[in-house]
Amino acid sequence: MKQKIYDAFISFSSLDQKVAEGVCGYLEGNGIRCFVSYRDIPKGAIWADAIFKAVSRSRLMVAVFSKDFNDSKFTQNEITLASKFGVPIVPFRIRPDEPTGGIGFFFANLNWIDAFPEPDKCFGQLLNDIKLILKGQEESDIRPKSPESILAGNTEIPQVESRVIPEPSPKQDKIVEPEHSTKPTTPIEPKPEPLPNLNWMSIKKKLMRYKRLLILILVFLVILFLILMLPSRCSNQQSDSISPQDSSTMAVFQQEDSIDVVDTIETIEPDEPEDVIDTVIVKEDLEHATKNRLEELANHGNAEAQYWLGCYYYNLKLKGKASMGASWWLKSADAGYVPAMNRIAQWYRDTEDYSKSVKYYKKAADEKSPEAMFGLWYNYYNGCYEGHAKKVIKFGEAIKWLRQASDLGYARAQFQLGIIYYRGEFIQNGKNKPKDSPEWKKAYKTAFGYFTQAAEHENAESEEFIGECYHYLSECYNNNSLGTIKDSKKAKEYVILAKQKGYKK
Repeated sequence: MKQKIYDAFISFSSLDQKVAEGVCGYLEGNGIRCFVSYRDIPKGAIWADAIFKAVSRSRLMVAVFSKDFNDSKFTQNEITLASKFGVPIVPFRIRPDEPTGGIGFFFANLNWIDAFPEPDKCFGQLLNDIKLILKGQEESDIRPKSPESILAGNTEIPQVESRVIPEPSPKQDKIVEPEHSTKPTTPIEPKPEPLPNLNWMSIKKKLMRYKRLLILILVFLVILFLILMLPSRCSNQQSDSISPQDSSTMAVFQQEDSIDVVDTIETIEPDEPEDVIDTVIVKEDLEHATKNRLEELANHGNAEAQYWLGCYYYNLKLKGKASMGASWWLKSADAGYVPAMNRIAQWYRDTEDYSKSVKYYKKAADEKSPEAMFGLWYNYYNGCYEGHAKKVIKFGEAIKWLRQASDLGYARAQFQLGIIYYRGEFIQNGKNKPKDSPEWKKAYKTAFGYFTQAAEHENAESEEFIGECYHYLSECYNNNSLGTIKDSKKAKEYVILAKQKGYKK
């Protein structure tokens, strides 16, 4: 059985992501570890495989239900997987919509949490229901060990060789051969007696029977421990017997980062040095840490913890905690944490403080962050780069940052470059030129190249446009404007791939 690493899988429609963020933030703030697709599926991973693994490794599923949830093929697939793996489903209805079709079939006998019209006021009820379900699962997983397994697992008690006793057939129960049978048959191995049905009292009696043996084994282990400790005690006595003349050498030995330390170690090491145990430092998973743990680390200056604490509060923005999240992002960004620089830059852009937005995006871009370069493209392309009001668009500056992000393999930048070529923004007086002119054909071919690069990084929007290129543009421009030919089959494949990733045109 696969290990359950998530307490709750949050299933939702992309149109209900804001509510799903609030549910995730509230549950994780109360110790429930959640899986949510927009955050936990790595970039470049195969979407369907990640969803399949996450559902199979979750203890229950929270369905953020609405009409959009009911109509989504992806949520239907997730509910089907949950039913297949026996994962309990908790429907959290955020609008007064009724389930129909396949979703209605799966939800027919389930209890609802009606969370409309204010879903955030029902987060506490959802948390209590989830805790009850998880507690019930933990209690059902507890199985008392049989007396035989307890005795077999105790290595200090002599083991009796046992064999598998086959269950006798009905015929063998009825036919009993006499002891001195004259019938020439092959020797039959006598049937062993069945093992006694032990209980806890019989186990206690057996342990008392081997009491002396247990005491002897314990004495033997103590003697063995003393023998193993004797060489280390002798080495300590040798170090204690160093003459006063060697005290200066020992003082040098205690200093750190000194060349003389190596020489000193070599003079006092024994002929056969003891084994050195490598120490492996395990990095703490702060993304899924509890709120209390994040606050503890953040207050001690841990920049990564400050960033994730900011994300926690921002996800509770339905309760007015977004500004508190931004304050933690700012502390983390000033400490040099790149993801926090990007988030606080976006926050400043959303609050129309464009100067600070560009400032933090450039700090992250200096650290080779493609997300920051893409953010700078957006700011300059939309005139959001100075003060609190939009200015004249800086097209050249925007394209410079967009190309840098594309060169680093950032799929969103590659797709956006494809869109700019697709719209003919690099063609002078493009609106006045016919679509089958050499300039437009070259622009479409370049756009197709950028869409292909982005699709290699699982970018759903690019897959949709590639399908359109195979189906429409090649047909319009004599099958040679994009270096492709009309291929309805390929067009359909790319459109399906885009829809599977949640893209809606």
